[in-house]
Amino acid sequence: MNTTTRLLLATTLLSSTLAGCDKPSVKLNPVGYWEGSGSAIEVIDSHSKHFSRGAKVDFWFDLDESGDVKGEAQIDYSASLGVDLPSANLMFISINPSVSGSLSAIGSHRKIELVGAVEHETLALTPVLDDAKPLAFTISANPGVSGAASENSGAMGIGISRPGKMDIRIDMKPFDPFSTAKEAGAELQQHGNGPWSAAFDAETATYALHWRARQVAPEARSLTMTPNMKRALDTLRAHLDS
Repeated sequence: MNTTTRLLLATTLLSSTLAGCDKPSVKLNPVGYWEGSGSAIEVIDSHSKHFSRGAKVDFWFDLDESGDVKGEAQIDYSASLGVDLPSANLMFISINPSVSGSLSAIGSHRKIELVGAVEHETLALTPVLDDAKPLAFTISANPGVSGAASENSGAMGIGISRPGKMDIRIDMKPFDPFSTAKEAGAELQQHGNGPWSAAFDAETATYALHWRARQVAPEARSLTMTPNMKRALDTLRAHLDS
């Protein structure tokens, strides 16, 4: 056996040995620290009324070995109301009433506890809203009365009253931007051996809800489960099991 043949045989044997020592690839577990973001909008329209409410959310959570989710969501809520009212002209008076509503910017940003669960490779999330402070929604009504009487209007007994604008505050409960009554979770996915992810999309003629979450680190952080979080998690799991 010449030198060249010995070298080829040795190279082949070494390659086979190294190939046999290769460790099989191991998929990551979805357990760990996750981050995500999303948005939700709901619109209610009638022939004279337009109401919409929405939310933009950034969130993080820990997913543990039991499939429980504990985390926090930063939610920016919004809402608006518009009402079309008929106008009228009566002699010297013009009446153009208006009614509108909006959510106060003060208090519309909320930091809310977040819980969730993984069942059947589906991730469901929900904010803890039991003790959440109401949002301040203000309805403004303006009679829109204006007019100009003639010089003799006083003698004719014509008087024009201009009542002012009126504001009414209504407490609005923060809503859940993560799920709907019919759709509560997103399928867990993993591309190759990379981190896990989940995407939730739900749309109808009156609402659109979307969120995305991605595993950032395989180690979960230590986070205490509060009583409110435990109640919300139990309610969510009961809903998923029903």
